[in-house]
Amino acid sequence: MRGRDKLFEVVEDTPILTRLVHFAQGCGAVYVTLPEPNHPRHDLLTDTQAVPIYVPDAADGMSASIKRACAAVSETSAKGMMILTGDLPDLTETHFAQICAKWAEDETRYVQAKDRDGKPGHPVIIPKSSWDDIETLQGDIGLRNILRKRRIEYVSYKDYGPTLDLDTPEAWDTWRAAR
Repeated sequence: MRGRDKLFEVVEDTPILTRLVHFAQGCGAVYVTLPEPNHPRHDLLTDTQAVPIYVPDAADGMSASIKRACAAVSETSAKGMMILTGDLPDLTETHFAQICAKWAEDETRYVQAKDRDGKPGHPVIIPKSSWDDIETLQGDIGLRNILRKRRIEYVSYKDYGPTLDLDTPEAWDTWRAAR
C-alpha cells in the first residue's frame, strides 16, 4: 500500500477495520490483533467493544497473530473462534449473520465462507475442539494447511465478499469507482 494502512481505508464512511468489528460483534465477543499497544490501528477500536491482543512477534507472519488470538480466546468460555483478515471491503453484516447462524447449528465443526465462484474465503469459524491445531501454524500462510485436513461446512454467497481483498491504492481506487 506504499505507506498507507489498508485497515484505515474508508468503506461507507467508516474505516474498514472498525466496520468489520461492528459486524462481527453481532456474533459475539471480538478480539483484534495489533502489533503493539501504541499502534495507530488501536484508535480504530475506540467506538467498539473489541479487545485488543498485542502481537509483538507479528513479523513472524499471520500465524503469530492467529496463535496469540487463540491463546486469548482460550481463556474464555467461547466454543469457537472466527478468524478473518481485516481487508475485505465487500463483507457485510449479512455475511457475518449467515455464517454465525450456520455455525450455531453445530458448534463442533468448521464453517467457512465461499464466494460466488465457490472459492473459500473469510470468515472461517474454528471449533474449540480443534484449537490445538493452531499451534502447528507457521509463517504467513494462515489456516490453509489446517483447513485442507478438515471437513468444512461452507456458506456460499452470491458475491465476492469472502474473497475480495484490496492490496494496492490502485485496487482501492478501482473498487471505489465501481461502487
